[in-house]
Amino acid sequence: MPTAVEIAEVQRCFEGMALVRVRATVAHDSYERLVEVACSPAEPPGQSGRSGLGPLPHIIENPSVLGLNIDSLADAAQLDEAIAEFSRFYLERRAQEMQAAGRDERKRKKLEEEFTPRLDMTLVALEGKLHRQLEVKAQYKLDAASEYRSTLTVIPHTGGFADAPELSICAQSGRTVPKAISGKDLPMVE
Repeated sequence: MPTAVEIAEVQRCFEGMALVRVRATVAHDSYERLVEVACSPAEPPGQSGRSGLGPLPHIIENPSVLGLNIDSLADAAQLDEAIAEFSRFYLERRAQEMQAAGRDERKRKKLEEEFTPRLDMTLVALEGKLHRQLEVKAQYKLDAASEYRSTLTVIPHTGGFADAPELSICAQSGRTVPKAISGKDLPMVE
């Protein structure tokens, strides 16, 4: 049983589906579409820190407070076939127009500006589950002389651990104790 526990970091993790409005534009055309993106807690979380212990804000201005990785959402939304086709079409058209412009740099720059697709994304809705993972530094005392420390990742909603230290039998006491992997945090137990 730990004698002391200190919370080092908190991560919010979201698992479910995100609905993202993706708008692709060029100077004279645009295409807008709603794209569903699967979100997994296995992806690196968007935001972490001790503030993750607090309640969610009433108005969510930054989706990363929910544990969403914004870059992963954007990458997945860009892979949508219709959005990719819009971009492909205008990139090919840009290449044709720039070739026709010859060496006129002013005209080439204008064509590049007009035919380069730009994407704008807005998170519209989420459906799924939100939970926290806590990285804690635990300290254990087995007897008056033996003190152990380890870092654990606790998943409160399941009651489990993501990376609990390996346990083994202590040669001196015969107790089951955490086994050090590197020897830095815990005394080596054989």
